[in-house]
This record gives sequence, C-alpha cells and structure tokens, in this order.
Amino acid sequence: MVAALGSAWTTAGLYPDVSKQEPFRVAAIRISRYAGAELRVRAGGFVISGDPVPGPDAAGRLANALFLHGTESLGFTQDLTPESLAHLLKIVALAPEVVDDQGGLEGMVAAAGLVGIRLTMRNQLAGLGGDTPEAFTVPDEPDIPLEMSFLDQLELVAAQPDADERTAAVMGLIDEFTGLAPGSQAELIDRLLGTSRADLRDLFLDQLAPNDLARVVEHLDPTAFRVLGEYVSYVEGPRRGELTEAIGDPASVLRFRARVAESVRERMTGIQLARPTSAAAPSADFAVDHEGWFQASTEVMQGVALVEDRPDRQGRVAEAWKTRVDVSLAGQEDEQALAWYNSIIDLDDPPDPLAEAVAQVPDTEQIKGLLERRRAAAGIGAREFVELLMGSDPGRVIGPLADAGEDSTHLAALAGDDPETLLGAIASVDDPLPVIVALKAAGYRGADPRLIELLDSPETHGRAEILVLVGPSLGVDRLGRLLLEEDEAVSRQAAEILRRGRTTAGLNLLFQRFESEDADDPEREFLAHLLAGTGDGANLLKGVMTASNLLTGHGRSLRAAARSALGSAEEPR
Repeated sequence: MVAALGSAWTTAGLYPDVSKQEPFRVAAIRISRYAGAELRVRAGGFVISGDPVPGPDAAGRLANALFLHGTESLGFTQDLTPESLAHLLKIVALAPEVVDDQGGLEGMVAAAGLVGIRLTMRNQLAGLGGDTPEAFTVPDEPDIPLEMSFLDQLELVAAQPDADERTAAVMGLIDEFTGLAPGSQAELIDRLLGTSRADLRDLFLDQLAPNDLARVVEHLDPTAFRVLGEYVSYVEGPRRGELTEAIGDPASVLRFRARVAESVRERMTGIQLARPTSAAAPSADFAVDHEGWFQASTEVMQGVALVEDRPDRQGRVAEAWKTRVDVSLAGQEDEQALAWYNSIIDLDDPPDPLAEAVAQVPDTEQIKGLLERRRAAAGIGAREFVELLMGSDPGRVIGPLADAGEDSTHLAALAGDDPETLLGAIASVDDPLPVIVALKAAGYRGADPRLIELLDSPETHGRAEILVLVGPSLGVDRLGRLLLEEDEAVSRQAAEILRRGRTTAGLNLLFQRFESEDADDPEREFLAHLLAGTGDGANLLKGVMTASNLLTGHGRSLRAAARSALGSAEEPR
C-alpha cells in the first residue's frame, strides 16, 4: 500500500490529468485493495501499530506533506476511484496556508465530495483549545499525548538511515512548531531539553533557527535554559555565536528580523499577483510588472539569506540562488545573472552554504561564456559581470582559465585591457605560465616585482617566459647571474637578452661564459653563434681563432666553436 501511494504521488506530479494515466490507475486499484487499513502519518513516513512502514522516498515525501496539513491518519475504502485519489493528492500538494484558507484538508476533501478516503486530523502541535495557535496551551500532566507523540516522532525520525530524509522530516516538525505561540513553543522546548535522549534534543535543535530560539528564551524554565546553554557551548563554527546572541540578547535578534521582514514587505507592495485559476494550480501574472517583480525577487532572496540561519534552510536558499544564477547564465541573461549574483555577494558575512555556492558560481565554462560575450560586446551584462569578478578577485576569472590549460586568447584580451589585473592574479593560480604567456601575447614588458619574485624562485614553472617579459629591464650583472643557471631555458634566454642589448659589458659576459670550462660543447656553440651576430662579439671570436697559446684540448674546442660560428673553414696559422 505504501509503495502504491509513493508511485501515485510521483505520477501525480508529472501529469495535469493524472487520473487518466494507466500507472496511476493501477496504483489506485492496488490502494483500494487495502480497504480498512489505517496508516498513521508521521514526519518522514507512515506507521502501522507503532512500527515504521518501509517504502520509497516518494512515500516519505507524501507523508511529510500530509503531516504539514495536520493529518493524523489516512485510510481508504473499496469505493476509492482514481479521480478521487488524484483530487486528494492535488490538494495535499498545495501549500498549508492555501489549504487552511479553504477550510483545511479535511474540509476541502469533504467539499469536493471525494469518495473512498478516510482522514483523521491530529490535535498535535496546532490549535488545541481554540481556533488559532495562540490559543494552544500544554497541559501540566507529565505523560500527556502531546509530549509522548512529539518525542515518539523524533525517535522515528532519528531512526531513519537516509540523512536527507531525516532532515526533511525534522523540518516538517519545525514548520509546525514555528506556528505556535511562544509560550507553547517554550513548553515543548522545556520537555525536549528535559529528556535524557541527547540525540533527539540535538536532532531538533540543530535545525532550529536562532530567531526561533530568541522567541522562546524568556519563557524557558531555569533548568531548560541551563541545558540550552550547555548545548550552545559545544556547537561549532559561526552558529555558536548566532545562538549565543539569540539566548543572550533575544530582543536585538528579533528587532533585526522584524526590520528585514518589513523591508521585504515594503518592496513587495505594489507587486500584483493574479489570483489562482484553480485551487490546484496557483499562478503569477508577471506581465503586470516584470521588472519590479524581478527586483523584488532578488531583494527577497537577500532578505531570506539575512534572516534564515537554520543550516538545512540555508542550504535550500543557497541551492535556489545558485540555480537562478545558473539558469540566467545559460540563457545568456547576463544582467539578470549579475543581479542574482549581487543579491548574495553584497552580504557582509554570508552563511557557509551560501559562501560555498558563491565559490562555485560562475564556473569555468560560465566564465568563458561571459568572456566570449564580453569580446563580442553582446550587452553590458557580461562586461559588468567580468569587471565585478576581476575587481573583487581576479583569480576567480584567471585561475580557472589558466589551470584548465586554455589557450591565451581570453587571458590576452584581459591583459590588453589592463595588465595589472593579470599581474595581481599570478599568485592565485596553480601554474602562472598561462598568465605569463597571455601577458607576452598582449605585448606587456616590464620588471614588475611580482614577476621578479617568481623569476627568483627555482620552483617556478615558466621562468624563461617570465624572463622574456622582465629581461630587458634587468641589469647586466643580474642577467649575467642568470646566464650561469643550470636551467638551460633560463640561461639561453638570458644570453639572448644580453646579445640584443649589444653593450660591451653584456658581450663580455657572453664571451666569458663561452671561454669557461664549465660550458659544454652545445652551450659553447650556442654562445659563439650569438657573439658572431654582433661586430664586437665577432671580433672577440676572431681573437680566439688567432690565439697561438690555446693549444690544449679546451683551446681546440674554443677554436672549433668560433670557426663554426664565423663560417671559417681554415685552421688559424
């Protein structure tokens, strides 16, 4: 039965008229065969005789939805039809506030005349003793059904092996909890903190927002307040500070939340939504004020990020924000993507899930797309997005391109606009060579201290390329030291720069290295050809050719290299 319910719930989410779909009709028939059976509804799943009933994830999601509507139990009779089941699931899929406005789940089912369905609504966590949560009070008896049911459900949730489903079930309990009056919430927290089950206590409190704790702190009894302080003391990370503030100065926390909520309400004023065309299909008429609606949406996103501090819901906000940026970039709506991006990065201290999402967006492919559109001048959005990224963290743009081994086209374009942007990002990339190549392609030359620092480190990849950029600005003595490097690419590049300088001091350094016994034959031949290309250098080589005192093996090697470079085939006499 639970498996069939999960199948029906999944199918109902895929088709507008699901009752005509064969898989759904088969599921309805299977469910009707269990006429008389009663499923207890709990956050995260169904229960029979106190035992959780295994089933697919979809069944757990259906149980969560029913739970949020206040359902205690669900059963069916043989009269169940696919049409009745489909209508029920459409109602269950609505937001709780929509259903409440229409008279509640039980009332909507009765009003629709659905057959074959038995619902029992619970009194737990809502409206006992009156029509509103504020009228609800917890009796003083130690073993009241409320306490037992609440803790029993937490125990069921804690036993769920799937972490995501476990978290979703806890959030269902918290959604009901936050609808209560502060005094009633405090009674539940008192009882929760009084239990010996620390795992149940932590399971609930770990997802409870500091804002919600701030509402109940003044209502807690002293023992519960002490236990809450102990809980806060072993919470790690920024959340500890937030919880400490919530229980130490709850009024300030609540005032801040109220200011943000009021700001959101003011911004939303005037944004007109079309009324739902049907109870099952609410819709929004964005044509009324699309620009205003979008701006309001980004501000609401920012407001929610400011106020929401439950880890699970922070994750939801982060995922929603990341999806908005991703979708906008995929559609090349760069200005829209930038607006979504700014809605979060403008926060002084975004929560961890959002900070992690910011680090992932835009990714390498999205950055390349922005750069392509920037080069093509396809709107101002791409240009402003790239400028924002380069201004705040150049490595955010340059690093992925460099580390991905891309050609230097994008990087050279950035260097051509402002070489400083690339120079500032050199330290943030794993391999500086692509950045160096881009600077070279853009025609940059200069002895920037950051390049000199890289040049002086033997571990740097691409030191010869760096030398191309900084070499003309280096002194002869420093180039002479580089001429003695074991790294052949560096020493040869230093030699090339000395030869192009054509100074007497530089040519003398080349000739000294040429004559050195430390130079091997290939290096000596290379240096000889460099010297032969200048008048003064050629004269130095001719002196070697005519010297009569170089009769050793080393001397013969020098004359051979000089003769080859000068193009002379005759032995000196």
